[in-house]
Amino acid sequence: MVTVQKGVSDAKGVFDLVLDDTNLGGSSLVAARSDQVLKIECDLLQNILQQQGVEKIDALKIDIEGAEDRALFPFFEAAPETLFPRMLVMENSEGQWQRDLPALLRQKGYHPLKTTRMNVIWERRV
Repeated sequence: MVTVQKGVSDAKGVFDLVLDDTNLGGSSLVAARSDQVLKIECDLLQNILQQQGVEKIDALKIDIEGAEDRALFPFFEAAPETLFPRMLVMENSEGQWQRDLPALLRQKGYHPLKTTRMNVIWERRV
């Protein structure tokens, strides 16, 4: 297994990662919670997966502080269906998304399986 030191976004490039002073796990490409910024290289999820030779995803956990729609819309619009994960565990950040990610997931054959305090588990039944 290889660790890739890139962020996932809706475009390839260098973006500002706004650091959360109180919770580094809360750092975000979309939420301005402080004035501390780190420049990070980002790419499309499907590009990173292709570069790593990934051909199948059983489960994908994504928690990128409100940028889930930015990462997943381009993926589901361009990646082959054979690469769609069977299960998707995703932080529920609907209030921060600019696009209707749950509607896209339903369109791609996903159904919410379980909702926890902060996450929704989606299962693809196609």
